[in-house]
Amino acid sequence: QVKDFKELFKFKTFNEDISCWDMSNALDMSHMFRQGNFNQDISSWDVSSVTNMRGMFLRAPFNQDISSWNVSSVGELRGMFFRTRLFNQNLCAWGDKMGPIDDQDFVKDMFYEALRCPTHRSPDILANPKGPFCHECCTGDDCPPRPCEQCTNGWTANMDDGNIRDAVDLYVADRNSAVRKYGIMQCWNVSKVTDMSGLFWGKAFNEDLSCWDTSSVVDMTDMFRASHFNQDISGWNVESVTTMYRTFLSSYFNQDLTAWNVSTVQDIRLMFYKASYYNINLCGWGD
Repeated sequence: QVKDFKELFKFKTFNEDISCWDMSNALDMSHMFRQGNFNQDISSWDVSSVTNMRGMFLRAPFNQDISSWNVSSVGELRGMFFRTRLFNQNLCAWGDKMGPIDDQDFVKDMFYEALRCPTHRSPDILANPKGPFCHECCTGDDCPPRPCEQCTNGWTANMDDGNIRDAVDLYVADRNSAVRKYGIMQCWNVSKVTDMSGLFWGKAFNEDLSCWDTSSVVDMTDMFRASHFNQDISGWNVESVTTMYRTFLSSYFNQDLTAWNVSTVQDIRLMFYKASYYNINLCGWGD
């Protein structure tokens, strides 16, 4: 019969299974898990009577699929995922379930600084159809790439040609600050980056980048030149790359790249020049 769950686990370290709770009478879930540690599956909860979810997961580590929730009674969603930096679920289905909200302020800052949803801080609740809720509602090839299995919490930041260089520079200069801002580099979404030239030139960086989606990259000139990088990137999609000029020049790199499809590459001059550690047979590239 409990109706008020407001701030119930706010600031608490609680993280146990409560999926069996009967929530059918709940009305107020505002700030329920705010800045707590809760991250359990509650997808089966009956929230059809809930009217207030304001700040429910604000700054929490929550990342569970709740797209099946019946949110038809909810009239208050402000700041629900405010700075919920791990949340990476598609809530597009909510657009079809949402009740008659007639004030855009009721969803203000719903995804504010939730790094999974940097361009959709609040859905357009007055549109028809409503949304998008965090992610673009998409199908097939229009959908964003799925994170690598190693990135269990999803992509940590979305990169493009305009922000990736500053992000890499900060990561190398002050890793802790960069992780707080962008998350670990191996889980950055780089699917929109086309220019990686000189990205790690001269840098003492050597972390796993195998999850990077490099399918849009065109230019890898000097990418790892004179760097310490020596990780397995054999699974990278380089089918769009046209230049690998001096990519590994004077670097420590020594990994097998025979699986790369270099059919589009036009310039491989000095690719491994003075890369004295490199000792892999690339005869397969000739075919």
